[in-house]
Amino acid sequence: MNRNKRFMAGAAALVVAAVGVAGLQGLANAYGPTSTSLPGTLYLNNASSNTTGTTFNTFTDTITLAQSPTGNQNAGTVIAVTLSGLTGPSTGPVGVAGNIAVVRAKISLTNAGSAGSSVPTATVLLDSYNNSTTGAAGTPACSYPATSIGTTSPEGPWETYGQFTASGNGNARLALNSLMFDDTGDGYNFGTALCAGALGGNNADYYVTGSGTNGVTNAKTSPADSTVVKNDFVITGPNAAVTSVGGQITGTTGYVRGASTGSASSQINFTGTVWGASKVNTDFAASLCDSTGTTCNTAIATAKTSITTDGSGVLTGYVQIPSSATTGLRALKLVEGTNSSLTPITVLATRTLSLSPTSGGPGTVVTSTGANWTPSAFAVKFAAFPNPGNGTVGTTFFGLPNGTQGGCATYGSPNPLCIAVGPTIPGPNNAIGSLTVGSNSNFVTTVTVADAATTVVEVAEKSITSGASTNTTVDLSSLGQSGAIYTSFTVNQDQCIAYTGDSTLGAGCFTKQNVNVSVLQGNLTQRVYTNAAATSGSSNSSASTPVVGTANTNSDATTVNLGTITTPLAPAVISGTLNDITVSDNRGGAYGWSLTASGTSFSGVPSGTIAASALTATPSCAAATNSTAWDYSAVGKTAISGFDATLSASGVTAGSAAQAFGSTVNLCTKDTTANSTTGSTGGVYNVTSSLSLTVPAFQKAARYTAVVTVTLA
Repeated sequence: MNRNKRFMAGAAALVVAAVGVAGLQGLANAYGPTSTSLPGTLYLNNASSNTTGTTFNTFTDTITLAQSPTGNQNAGTVIAVTLSGLTGPSTGPVGVAGNIAVVRAKISLTNAGSAGSSVPTATVLLDSYNNSTTGAAGTPACSYPATSIGTTSPEGPWETYGQFTASGNGNARLALNSLMFDDTGDGYNFGTALCAGALGGNNADYYVTGSGTNGVTNAKTSPADSTVVKNDFVITGPNAAVTSVGGQITGTTGYVRGASTGSASSQINFTGTVWGASKVNTDFAASLCDSTGTTCNTAIATAKTSITTDGSGVLTGYVQIPSSATTGLRALKLVEGTNSSLTPITVLATRTLSLSPTSGGPGTVVTSTGANWTPSAFAVKFAAFPNPGNGTVGTTFFGLPNGTQGGCATYGSPNPLCIAVGPTIPGPNNAIGSLTVGSNSNFVTTVTVADAATTVVEVAEKSITSGASTNTTVDLSSLGQSGAIYTSFTVNQDQCIAYTGDSTLGAGCFTKQNVNVSVLQGNLTQRVYTNAAATSGSSNSSASTPVVGTANTNSDATTVNLGTITTPLAPAVISGTLNDITVSDNRGGAYGWSLTASGTSFSGVPSGTIAASALTATPSCAAATNSTAWDYSAVGKTAISGFDATLSASGVTAGSAAQAFGSTVNLCTKDTTANSTTGSTGGVYNVTSSLSLTVPAFQKAARYTAVVTVTLA
C-alpha cells in the first residue's frame, strides 16, 4: 500500500462498494452486518501535524459491531469488541501491496444518556494487530490487505479488535467514533512503523468517522459518535434498589423526609448485587449527591447506616436521611472500595396544607391545597372535625383501631388519598371521594364542611402493610413520624337553641352571619395644575416683531413660559417653574412608581437652537395634606372630600437637584413601602420642580420652544 499509494496524489477519491448482508444477523449486542455509509477522508503523506485532508468522500461497507460475551453484563466482566466489514476501501486507479496496513478504530463507551446511570465514559481502542477474537494484545501483525489488490478493486474484508472491563451500573452504549486504515501502522504513534515500508513518501491513511456530513466533515480532525453503528446494553454493576421508604412497606418511589434523629420515617431500605463479598457497614460510605453523582454535599454517618453483603456480594441495608439534606431530586451514592452506585431519590420538604376559604357556613366547599406529600406511596386521610384543643389532632386521628378508619374504607391503590368530613373523627358514612397525590408531591382537592362543630381540617398520611387487605394501615406515629397536619376552619352558625322551656340558665347560644365586601383596584394617575409663579432673570413681553415676545408666567397647565431677555453678553440664567403635578395611586396593592421627564432641544423661529442640557430641573415631592390632596376627576384644584393624609403610604423621594434635560430627569420615585393601616402603597402625592435655563452669550435672536414630556410608570 505504501509503495503503490505514492501514485495516488492525483487520483480519484477512495470509493467503497456495498455488498450483500450475511452471517451475523440476530447476534445479541451486535450492529449489522448492515450496509452503512459514513464520511471518509484520505490523507497522503500523513503526519501527526496534518489537518488538511487530501480527498473527502463517502465510505460505504457492510459493517458489524459485535460484543463477546453477548447480552447484558455484570460489572467486572471483560468484554471483547469486534468491528468488521466485508469490502474495505477501494484502491483507486492503482494497485496496493498486501500485508502493509493496520486497521484501527475508536469506540465510545457512554451511559446512553440514562439519568442515574453510573457507567463511566471511556474510549475503547481496537486494532487488527491484536489478531484475536478475545481482544487480547498479540504479536504485531500487518495483515491488511490479505493480498495485493489490483487497480480499482476493494481491499477486502477487515476486522479490528479490542476489549474493556465493564464497570458502573445502568444503561450503556458502544458507538463507532472513528475508523482508520493505517498505512505502515504508525497512525496512533507517528514515527514508529509496525508494518514494512518506509515512512514518509505517500504514507496514505484513510479515516472514517461515525457521524458527519459526507464531503464536509474531516474524519481525522472531527470524529463524532455514530447514532447508527452502536450497541446498547445494560451493565449490572454495584446497585442499590429501594425496597421501602420512610416506613412504607409497599411503594418504592424513593420519596423520603429527612429527620433530626434516626428513625424509620427518614429511612431508605434497599437491596443490591455485584458488590464485594462479606462486607460490613464500615466498609461503605454513603452520601447524597446531585443526579449525576458528581457533586455530593451531604455525608451520612455510619451511625445512621446499616449496610452489609453476603459471600456472593448481595447487599442489604438502609441509610437514614438527615434533616440537613438538600430537598428535591437527589441521588443516594454508596461507595465500597472501587465499587459505587447511584440510587435516585427525592427528599421532600415540610408538608404544607392551606384552605380557601378558611371560614364559612355549613355546606361551604373548601379548596384544600397540599405540597410535599408523599406521592402515591401513602394512604392520605382528609377529615374535618373539632379541634380537641390539645394540639394532638394527628395522634387522636391515628388512635382508631385498624379497619375502622372512618370514610377511608379502601386505602391504597388506586385511591390512596381518602377524603372524609365530620364534626367528630369521621365515621364510615362520611366519605365524599378520593384522589391520588400527584407525582410532583402536591394535591388540590375540595371538601364540603357540613357540620357546625367543625373547627379544623386535617390531612394525614398512612402507610399500607404489604400483603394485607387494603383497609389495614400502620400508625405512622409508631414509626416516629407525624403523618398529619391540620389547619383551622371557622363555621358560621345560622341556628341554635338558647334555652329549653322557660329556663334562663346557661350560656345562651349564638348565630353567625358572614359579611362579604369586595374592594376593586383603582388607577395610578397624574394630573397637571397651572403654577403661575413669575420667573426671575427675564421679563414679560408682548413684542410681535421682529421676534415674538414671551410672557414670564405659565398661562395654563400645558405651557411653561420662561419670559423674554435680550441676547446676553455673558451666559444668562432664567429661573422658572414646571407646572404642578399630582400623582394619585388607588390601585390597592403593593406597588411603586416613578415620575420622570425628558426634554427636546429648543428650536428657534425664525431659526436657531439651544441645547436641551441648558435646561435643568430641581424637583420636590411629598404626600399631600388634607387640604392639598387634589381630586383627579374634579374641575380645577379641588380638595378630596374627607381625605385622610395619614392613610397615604410613605416612601416618596424627589430626584436630585439641577438635573439637565440632556438625559432623563427623575422628578419623584415611590418605593413599595405600604401604609400600616391600609396595607397598600397608595396615596396622593404632589410634585413640583423649579426650572433653570442658561441662555448662551450672543444667542441668536428668535422665539425658542422645547417640549418636556412627563412620564408616570
